[in-house]
Amino acid sequence: MQLDTCFSLYERRHIRLMVCDSPSPNISQFANVRSLEQLTNSLSGRWIAELVAEKRYRSLMQPIVSATDYRQVLGYEFLFRGMKEDGTDVPPPILFDTAMRADVAYMLDMAAGESAIETAIDLSIDGDLFINILPDTLARPEGLDAWLTTVVEDRGVDTERIVFELVESQQMADPELLKTLAAWLRSAGARLALDDFGSGFNNLVMLTDVRPDFIKLDKSLVQHLTHDPQKWNMVANIVDSAKQAGVRVIAEGVEDKVTASALRDTGVEYLQGYYLGYPAERPVGLRARQSVSMA
Repeated sequence: MQLDTCFSLYERRHIRLMVCDSPSPNISQFANVRSLEQLTNSLSGRWIAELVAEKRYRSLMQPIVSATDYRQVLGYEFLFRGMKEDGTDVPPPILFDTAMRADVAYMLDMAAGESAIETAIDLSIDGDLFINILPDTLARPEGLDAWLTTVVEDRGVDTERIVFELVESQQMADPELLKTLAAWLRSAGARLALDDFGSGFNNLVMLTDVRPDFIKLDKSLVQHLTHDPQKWNMVANIVDSAKQAGVRVIAEGVEDKVTASALRDTGVEYLQGYYLGYPAERPVGLRARQSVSMA
């Protein structure tokens, strides 16, 4: 992949002009000068494009297990990690925040999805494949359609195993648009999960109108659940509403046995978190999950 394909002639001319030391720039040069913030974002986008072009990334996976039997694995969430030239990880918040500012998040989403599929194939992963996706990417179904064909189907992966996990779903304020996109996903054979459920004012509307296949409870609802009766009741009510809508519930951020037990009592069907397995380059083995007590 040539970096020139990622940047227009205008942008490359802009970068040269911003660093030129001409004491008397002409009027055409002034017309191309933009803010330092815009220049920084352009350069950040170039750096991310290089990371993607050189395939300096990998996928970690974290198991999602049954709340009643930790040996039953629903699937894995794939977590994208970009790497610096020295092989160390770029902190995920920096990577994705920079990509959004530089308007290259779509490129990163596509790379993350391909990395997840390649990892699943290489390791012969069974179960559902939860792949994170941003609202802007989901809103471009023509690109996703091509991706499902070339990256998933052409490699022999069943499209029905793909669950697009919509992050920052509260930013997609139009439930009708999300409902339409969810219907398109299902027609293509894939499924939809709403991440961070319970953190936005419009989540109940999303649940009843969009009817995603899964919701993942926001970690703020899971943390300190056993010490907050109101929070426990809130989670139980969300679970009850989800079941009435035919939506399955996953609780993220489960870090101890007490919390796992409390979530099971609310009716949550699936659990994910450090207590069940850390993100890793290979799936957590059966023996490791058996060692986690459900008592």
